[in-house]
Amino acid sequence: GMVRPTEGEVRIGDWSTTEKSIAELAHRVGYVFQNPDEQIFARTVATDVGFGPKNLGFDEERAQQAVSDALDAVGLAHEADVHPHHPSLSERKRIAIAAVLAMPVAVSAQEAADIEMWRLDCGTLELSDTGPFSDTHLYDGQPRRLTDSCYLIRNGTRYLLWDTGLSGALKGTREPRGVFTSSVDRTIVEQLGDLGLAPEDVAMVGISHYHNDHIGQAADFPHAELLIGAGDAEAVIANGREETIAQLAPWFGADADGKVTRIAGDHDVFGDGTVRMIATHGHTPGHKALVVELPRMGTYMLTGDLYHFEEQIENEGVPTFNTDRADTLASFHRFNQMADSLDATVVVQHEPRHIERLPAFPESAN
Repeated sequence: GMVRPTEGEVRIGDWSTTEKSIAELAHRVGYVFQNPDEQIFARTVATDVGFGPKNLGFDEERAQQAVSDALDAVGLAHEADVHPHHPSLSERKRIAIAAVLAMPVAVSAQEAADIEMWRLDCGTLELSDTGPFSDTHLYDGQPRRLTDSCYLIRNGTRYLLWDTGLSGALKGTREPRGVFTSSVDRTIVEQLGDLGLAPEDVAMVGISHYHNDHIGQAADFPHAELLIGAGDAEAVIANGREETIAQLAPWFGADADGKVTRIAGDHDVFGDGTVRMIATHGHTPGHKALVVELPRMGTYMLTGDLYHFEEQIENEGVPTFNTDRADTLASFHRFNQMADSLDATVVVQHEPRHIERLPAFPESAN
């Protein structure tokens, strides 16, 4: 959080701190430690200064340019390959400052970004018993209705589709399977048509994880780049489940030639910090959530299947089918703390009560 003034005004440039969210203010503020030795950690000055840009997903060329510009600004270009603890104290302070100066490349891009997000209806899941969603019997015997939400995000002229819901083959039918009964009213392609878009307009398909209610219509976008957690990609190959391979056939099928990006940690989708996949492992080995920075409505965090409904946030219900309980609890902590720090609106993708947190389709959030 942030302590805001109760009297008077604190401004950052032309922004009042009382009118902007923490996430927006973070785009303009960088800080350094009073003792630079507590901030410096890498083996070379250039690597230390380049940590921020690389953590945001900058490619090598862009990251190197950011480092070069920052070191030039503090007069330390000649120290790029030196161990950062070797220069004098005053120079080490300038190294710490350079690490902040390397970041405005991303900041200025965020402020100029043209971003909007649509919530798409990708199906419904009716549960006869929510019991499997807690390994401590929190929800035994409770029936529940879940929604299956997907999201289309436009950054300039590029589109990301986040999760692809249940199979389009379910349209107009109801499929019982265990405690689940699945149905689909409209396909993603049909909803994109309402926006004047075709599958070829989607540059990237990002999936929170490989379960079939999140990859069901992925194959309708064979020309898109697939963004998937590295652990999930390994699991898809190792498990070799026919249904999963078929749903991801353009990227994992026998004759697959689609582009796949396997993400081990976090990933800056558009390279400008506005949309980030964040590691929230535990539900599956490579599970991801999504952070979206909207220029007007602020920061949104989409849960994937870290949570399925509000009660899981309140009582930390860990599903029996998660792959790692300890990782799940650690991901709960990371996600919740990040949401607090960013003053984010959390959207649980399967929670019908959270549908209203975004404008009703075909309106978009921006």
